[in-house]
Amino acid sequence: MRKKTGTGQLFICGLGVNRVKDMTLQTLKALRSCDAVYYMHGDWRAVRELLRPLALKLKCFEDEKFYALPNSERVETAGREICGELEKGKTIGYVTYGNPMLLSDGSSILGYCREKGHRGLVITAPSSIDSILGLMTDQYEIFSRGFHVYHAEMIIGRPESLTTAATVIALCVDDCIARKTFAGFCAQVEAAYPANHRIYAVRCEDGASGNAVLTTTAGGLRKMESRISYMMSLVLPCIEPAARGLTPKRRRQLFKGR
Repeated sequence: MRKKTGTGQLFICGLGVNRVKDMTLQTLKALRSCDAVYYMHGDWRAVRELLRPLALKLKCFEDEKFYALPNSERVETAGREICGELEKGKTIGYVTYGNPMLLSDGSSILGYCREKGHRGLVITAPSSIDSILGLMTDQYEIFSRGFHVYHAEMIIGRPESLTTAATVIALCVDDCIARKTFAGFCAQVEAAYPANHRIYAVRCEDGASGNAVLTTTAGGLRKMESRISYMMSLVLPCIEPAARGLTPKRRRQLFKGR
């Protein structure tokens, strides 16, 4: 690791799933103290308008060639510029959607800056998980026995992650569809749950679109492939203790009409 040559301060801040509406007072205070605030996504025009009332010095990457680069190269380009400002002793903010440490470029920028000797303070915001928990609270006992969170593709290689004693949240199911691994994901779900066990496909409000909840079953999940949209996650409720260890026939009887 290279020794830090400046005394700048870096803030890695989340804007929340619902963008500025989820931003915390701590984030607002930190960003207002910054000499510049960076943002690294193609929808920078919309974000600039959202942040305009805050009078922040927002630095966006407006070159189309930048967004044509692989993500690792975009992180290096942005990270190099941010580190250059930190080495001048400036206070720099970096903003991203949701929780900056959850499936976010925020964690990548922080990692790059740390490799160059700069430490940063992470200021969290409501994530997709928080939104899912809030949206699904009206569903009976879905989270009463705790929950596990996995990227959907991880479940394909780790079938033991489908711990049916607790609810499982599978994030970014659209990644499986894009990479043509959705059938493998469905096979793991079918092996772990009764065919008529309910499953919820959820996409939370993000400032551009509203909440969406689709209901299917473990046996009907494959047919949902064409209806699963960008950043949609699955909620797989736990299996009731009394239903575990039963024969497939008895499970079907127990879960019928659930």
